[in-house]
Amino acid sequence: MRLSSSGPEPARTTTDLAPEQLLAQPALWRRLAMIVLIGIVAIPVVPFWMLLAGLGLYALVTIAERMIVHRRGYIGSNPAGLAATFALSALHALAAALLIHFGDGGPRLFAVALIGFSAVNILLRLYSSPRMFLAALAPHAVVLGWVSWGIFARHMAEGDYLRALTPPAILLTYVLLLAPSRKQLADAWDKLVAAKTAAEAASRAKSDFLAVMSHEIRTPLNGILGMAQAMQRDGLPDAQKERLRVIRRSGEGLLSLLNDALDFSQIEAGKLSLDSAEFDMEHLTRGAMATFMPLAENKGLSFEFSIDEAAKGRYRADPVRLRQILYNLTANAVKFTDKGGVAVCVSHADGLLKVEVADSGAGIPADRIDGLFGKFVQGDASSTRRHGGVGLGLTICRSLAELMGGRIEVSSVESKGSIFTVSLPLERVTEAPPVVAAVAPPPEVVSDAAPIRILAAEDNHVNQLVLRTLLSQAGLEPTMVENGAEAIEAWKTGSWDLILMDIQMPVMDGVTATREIRTCEASGDRRRTPIIAVTANAMSHQIADYEAAGMDMVVPKPLDAAKLFEAIEWALEAHAARPAAVAA
Repeated sequence: MRLSSSGPEPARTTTDLAPEQLLAQPALWRRLAMIVLIGIVAIPVVPFWMLLAGLGLYALVTIAERMIVHRRGYIGSNPAGLAATFALSALHALAAALLIHFGDGGPRLFAVALIGFSAVNILLRLYSSPRMFLAALAPHAVVLGWVSWGIFARHMAEGDYLRALTPPAILLTYVLLLAPSRKQLADAWDKLVAAKTAAEAASRAKSDFLAVMSHEIRTPLNGILGMAQAMQRDGLPDAQKERLRVIRRSGEGLLSLLNDALDFSQIEAGKLSLDSAEFDMEHLTRGAMATFMPLAENKGLSFEFSIDEAAKGRYRADPVRLRQILYNLTANAVKFTDKGGVAVCVSHADGLLKVEVADSGAGIPADRIDGLFGKFVQGDASSTRRHGGVGLGLTICRSLAELMGGRIEVSSVESKGSIFTVSLPLERVTEAPPVVAAVAPPPEVVSDAAPIRILAAEDNHVNQLVLRTLLSQAGLEPTMVENGAEAIEAWKTGSWDLILMDIQMPVMDGVTATREIRTCEASGDRRRTPIIAVTANAMSHQIADYEAAGMDMVVPKPLDAAKLFEAIEWALEAHAARPAAVAA
């Protein structure tokens, strides 16, 4: 796959919010509602100038609070946040004090409710920050203490000692309720944070494990599939060719399972991203369907493919992921159909590209349709099931469709068949398609032409043998080195038309070696040498790293001979054209 000229997207940074950041984001409507309610209750009993002054201060503090929220996104526990929190709480407490002092039963009841509700609100919003909790609660505590002291002193003066115990009991109730509750909520939050951290660590460990296992499994698979491709080009008896086909199909099946596991891991981690490229819809869909026509014929099934005129043309989207959706749905249709046929129709209407995959298979029971796109869900989960699979294909299809802004729907009648419909809002490209030369067969070296000088950096001896064997069948003899440092040294001492660079190597990895080569090219007068990454680490974020380092293309392992030669041909043509372009 050719790397785009644009750099990788900048990594998105996320900030985990503490509870006061999550909860201390007061809504403006709540502040305005409090001003109105306090004003309605206070107008009949509080002197007008006091009311205006209080409401004016409340408006100013609210504006300051909104400025902090606008700048930071939340009210924090820094000095500005503490000051705003204390000021608002003090104004609430002051309003309660004025209503108690000037009012009678109704305003005093409102004042008590205001203090109680404020205390609960403070507890729920600020429990994890002791400083903010105390700053917000202190004014209310002062008002409660003032009111309680007045009641206590009056009852003591009257000699009513039992009633004098009521105010201290009220204060003690607040303390006994608020302090332990704050501690319990803070402890619960700490446990949630710890559980979240542990879950994230487990997810990272799983992703790292899958990445390592992917690399380690792809390496022996490269030997199996690479040599199978090389032997198929030899003149072998039909029986041995059939055995090779079995080996290759089995290896490709294992590779497909491995790719599904990696895709699923990326989907769960929210790291699956889409590339954007122009492609011809008819060319892509017909090419994808060509794989399944012989498979259907071997099962005695009819296979029909059609694409409406409205759906033809060029689009901009991720062709690899679109092809993956088509492959998975069509493969399922062929796999689960024993008689009748499979039909695939591509259409375009109402701004949506629609792909319908219909089969006359066993169908899906009505009680299983709702959970069909779940993880590890099998169409037949019994111990006597006839078809294999891990149940990730439809999960991945749905996630890819949703990532493209579309959806997948299914209708099915048991014993009659199923129809899967994919609807995608793909961008159409109106400009004329670029002229693309037909992909040529593996290049053959003309005897009187200068040999193509290829430097290959690969530390694994099996991979070296596979690469040398595939290239030698096209008349190409690479020079092998075993790490990035040796590749740099060979590049400095020789002239090369192309470099094939592995990524994971001892001494120096391929990315570091590529950066070093590009730095030397930029500082000197040596022309740019095409570098193709040949690696088992070919996930989207890894490809972005290779592009940033200066690599031109990526050919994933296990090697596909056709893709390898296509990449080599493109690199050699670009290398030959570059001096002419510079001269022009």
